[in-house]
Amino acid sequence: MSLPAVSDPSSEAFAEPELSPWEARLRGFPGHRLGKYTNVVPRDAPPAWPHFEGCLVMLFIARSGSSFLSTELEQHYDIGRMGEHMNKAHLIGDGRMQRKARRIAGSWFSFKAGIQGIITAEASGFTLVNLDRMHFLRLVRRDIVAQTISRVKALQTQQWHTHVERIAEPAYNLAELEIGVEKIAAGVDLLRQYAERTGRPSHQVVYEDLLEGSLAAAFSACDALGVPKRIEDIDRVRSVERMPRDVADEWRQRFLDEAGPKTLECIERYQQSLES
Repeated sequence: MSLPAVSDPSSEAFAEPELSPWEARLRGFPGHRLGKYTNVVPRDAPPAWPHFEGCLVMLFIARSGSSFLSTELEQHYDIGRMGEHMNKAHLIGDGRMQRKARRIAGSWFSFKAGIQGIITAEASGFTLVNLDRMHFLRLVRRDIVAQTISRVKALQTQQWHTHVERIAEPAYNLAELEIGVEKIAAGVDLLRQYAERTGRPSHQVVYEDLLEGSLAAAFSACDALGVPKRIEDIDRVRSVERMPRDVADEWRQRFLDEAGPKTLECIERYQQSLES
């Protein structure tokens, strides 16, 4: 009795479906988030985005100092109002953000984005229209433990901004902090890979370097990317929020004492990756 023929895995029947350019750029992004953010814009005929002379995109993970840096860049460069414009999916879906984009831009358009913003920019057609004029700043925080504590506190209390009331008090949770470290490290690496896949210029800026009294590293990166400088003083300077640091120092020491080997190795690899 002969055995049935076995199909060759390399045949067309087993071939991977060919990805579109934007799907290839988003390779590795969490599947549940791809579905969530790509479904908020019309897939057949999304409202058209304007064509910009240039676009500065700040890639970041929450609690890495993006509000501070975007405020400074707005004062020195002609990038308009830098915000998380791509997170406003309901405004993108009906075309209001596309119509507003010209009004909030300078000679260049700018926005800051994490994973959600990048997915929406791709799915809504923004990146398709403006990719060959996009330039990336990758903002990272060297102290991933401090970033994790800040993020976990915000998630627990839902106090992401100083003017918002807490809905609960923060509570130390080792498992939650360990998971947080892994998520931030993975997110930073994912955004780095995305920037590389675009083939567009990108520069890394480390938040702690900006707090030593000089913004030279950020300005040098923007100058290298060709971001146009402002020729007049800004009319209104945005205020920078400073979140309270209650329990942060106590949590930090306790976490470093209690974290497992896997988490400590993750922290070490992360810090090494920032230097490479």
